[in-house]
Amino acid sequence: MLTRGRLYERRAGERITLPLAPQTGIYKGALVMVEGNTAVPGKTAKGLVCVGIAENSVYPAAPGQTASVDIRRDGWFPFANSADDPISRADIGRDCFVVDDTTLAKTHGGNTRSVAGIVRDVDATGVWISFK
Repeated sequence: MLTRGRLYERRAGERITLPLAPQTGIYKGALVMVEGNTAVPGKTAKGLVCVGIAENSVYPAAPGQTASVDIRRDGWFPFANSADDPISRADIGRDCFVVDDTTLAKTHGGNTRSVAGIVRDVDATGVWISFK
């Protein structure tokens, strides 16, 4: 508990950089998730955390080398709407779920998908989301 004021630092929270999972590549514009302590492209899996959108394409590092991906998380970003489990404008303000690195679905798919973010709009471009 503070008993007096303290100096503090601040980050804007717009971008983060994470190490890429070994033998994994991520394309610019892909949903990025955290698996363990590394970044992976979006995929159907329970218990992963979606952290943003890849700002650059990163290809698998050579054995013994590491790579990292720059991730943007502020604002709203459009992704493809699932044909099998579509999101509608009635879902604005609700969670949506990751199908793959560019596709979102309305439901968790029988508890097999992780949350992508919050639906902000649905239009001809796709499903616009913000990240939690």
